[in-house]
Amino acid sequence: MNPVVSVIIPVYNVQDYIEQCLASVLNQTYRELEVIMINDGSTDNSGILAKKIADSDVRCILITQKNGGLSNARNNGLARATGKYVYFLDSDDWIENNTFEILVNSAEVSNCDLVVHNVNVVDATTFDVEKKRMLQVDYGLLSGLDSLEKDLLISPCWSWNKLYKRSFLVDNKLKFIDGLNYEDVPFTTTLSLTNPRIFYIPDYLLNYRKARAESISN
Repeated sequence: MNPVVSVIIPVYNVQDYIEQCLASVLNQTYRELEVIMINDGSTDNSGILAKKIADSDVRCILITQKNGGLSNARNNGLARATGKYVYFLDSDDWIENNTFEILVNSAEVSNCDLVVHNVNVVDATTFDVEKKRMLQVDYGLLSGLDSLEKDLLISPCWSWNKLYKRSFLVDNKLKFIDGLNYEDVPFTTTLSLTNPRIFYIPDYLLNYRKARAESISN
């Protein structure tokens, strides 16, 4: 039986955070997962830790490659995915333990192409938490570019606060651009222009570690 959700996690020099990230996925209340880790040429102990965890759980798949960048790692993970749904997660972030239970239920009930959820932005130094609301609507199904116009202009272009129907990504040939920093911007913009059926939920399901010194954004 194929897993329902493929969780794609690029791994690069995150030895201080990867165990928390992977524990948050493997300890989910929803169990029908495959966890695809892409060790993108890490030079610290991240690859060793990822292999140790992968060896301990049959749901894990570890891909080891030369450093090709975040976009390349995500694309390779997507090419390997077999789940009905796909979720991108950065290896220095972590999710709430009922994240996939909520997301899969929302996707199945709404028959949407993607589910969008809210995010806790956690300062990497002070651990202060900012509640980040993604859309201005309260809850429910969005359709048509007109209803998204305002939200597209003010919402962060993040790829990792969304559960995607994998067939929608494949059918629309949606991939990340190799070698590009801020790769989420063209990806989410192109995604929006395909006019997907979007279901928005107000739950804060992901904890985004902000201002980490080694992060791409810095």
